[in-house]
Amino acid sequence: DSVEEAADILGEHFGGDSETLSLLKALDPSLRNQGVILALCAGWPESAELAGVFEAFTKRDRHLALNYPTMFALKYTCTPTGDLTKALGGDLRRGTKFVLPNLVKPLRRRIVRDRSAQATFEDVIKDSASPTAKATTARLLAIATGLNEQLRAWSELEVRPDELPWTREPVSERHAVPRRSQMHSGDGMKSLRVCLFTTSESASGHAFQACSIDHSDISPL
Repeated sequence: DSVEEAADILGEHFGGDSETLSLLKALDPSLRNQGVILALCAGWPESAELAGVFEAFTKRDRHLALNYPTMFALKYTCTPTGDLTKALGGDLRRGTKFVLPNLVKPLRRRIVRDRSAQATFEDVIKDSASPTAKATTARLLAIATGLNEQLRAWSELEVRPDELPWTREPVSERHAVPRRSQMHSGDGMKSLRVCLFTTSESASGHAFQACSIDHSDISPL
């Protein structure tokens, strides 16, 4: 909505600026306004001010009432790197049309700015995660960092090209993980319901869409 867009623009163009941060604090000294929190997530992710808001969130402060976009922006901006995959695994199991669309932007932003977070998610597709977890994580990495050689090689090994309708096309970011295909798991090939989201081109770049998930296949990342 307009509040999220305004916060993103503010963070993109004035992020890290101390004077703008002071203006935000003057606008909302309690730092409980949703728009202010979104702006802090976008432009001042490592600030003491946002850390204070996150502490209140983890303590379930009754005065901190957040909608889904703000809650997930705060959660995936501030959650310690070592807890990211556990947090995402829990949200995948809760996955609904209200939850899933709000995960992509803050996760992408975190991976782009935080190399340790990127490495954490890269480890997921190397380890024995469930097929759904692998597919979701691979798609997320492709959107956040582009289809680099490492991710391309992983995709080509995991996907059985003879079963896909686009086998004559080179693997690309759009097809890095199929919506429904066969993925390797510990006990051989296993049907993959869908990954967390799919992407489609739009005039402004990527448009993110939530997909249904086979919950029987979701294990903690």
